[in-house]
Amino acid sequence: MIKKLDTDTIRALSVKNNAFAFLYTASFFFICSLLVFLQVSFYVNESWILFIFTTYISGLFFSFLDQTAVSHEFQHNNVFSSKNLNQFIYKVLMTFSLTNWIYNKSSHMTHHKYALHKNVDDEFSFEKINSFTLFQLITFNFNYFFRKVIMLGKNSLGLFPDSNLNKRSGKKFKTRLMYCSRFIILTHILVFLLFYYFGNYQFYFLIILNQFVFNFFKDILVRAQHYKLKHNSNNILESTRSLVINPFLSYLYWNVNFHVEHHLYPTIPFYNLPKVRNIIGSKNIPTIFGFKNFLFILLRDNYAFFYKQKLQSLNYKKF
Repeated sequence: MIKKLDTDTIRALSVKNNAFAFLYTASFFFICSLLVFLQVSFYVNESWILFIFTTYISGLFFSFLDQTAVSHEFQHNNVFSSKNLNQFIYKVLMTFSLTNWIYNKSSHMTHHKYALHKNVDDEFSFEKINSFTLFQLITFNFNYFFRKVIMLGKNSLGLFPDSNLNKRSGKKFKTRLMYCSRFIILTHILVFLLFYYFGNYQFYFLIILNQFVFNFFKDILVRAQHYKLKHNSNNILESTRSLVINPFLSYLYWNVNFHVEHHLYPTIPFYNLPKVRNIIGSKNIPTIFGFKNFLFILLRDNYAFFYKQKLQSLNYKKF
């Protein structure tokens, strides 16, 4: 059994540290901006090896801007004390990442209530991975890009695929989805035209497409959260796990790797989740230690070669 936090402790840990949040957010966006500046410089100077290198590093950072990490924290209002500021940044990032924030927010709230519940939760973790997927994750994630673009296009036309959320949603919700998608598409058209007007339209594509380059680390981390855990359980400890990773990956992931802690106390900001883990007792939280260990588990489960390399002992259910 894990130790439950009392009301006073939850309240204390839920207080937002605006100074720390600003430094964390500013550092992340500064690095992203610096990488884009270097990309553009190397592109203009035709330094192609350096351009490719910085594009990969940019992809590493930009891939975490979407709903899996950075946007996720703003959506939960777990960054700054100002809800309006959090939601503004959330919507800007969702627009940038070609994601309908109306759908995402509703879907994610359902995920928190019914994680891994079939016919309810749309955020099931992917359990299968093949060579083509791995190739995309270390190069350009074509499937993810086209899925986002096609979904935005369909929603903007009033077409809604049969997801669990769409099936149970009414006309009013779907109308909001449609207008949100139209707003996102129109915003991208206007930004593209602005770049085109100044003769730099290629840089629009460079900046927008960065988020689909080198998605390897983000994708593997997202899979780890619920991989092969129990479906249709109301016990968070059976449907969710945490992942202890190195400080750099945790920085990129905005501590979303403390996933059990987040599901238990979703109002506590990401920078206080390690404190939650220490208080409730880390030994009682389903955890995989190390990015490499989960990667080996994933490969073992999907490739016979890795299973034969004495990886049978690795256990994804291990605490």
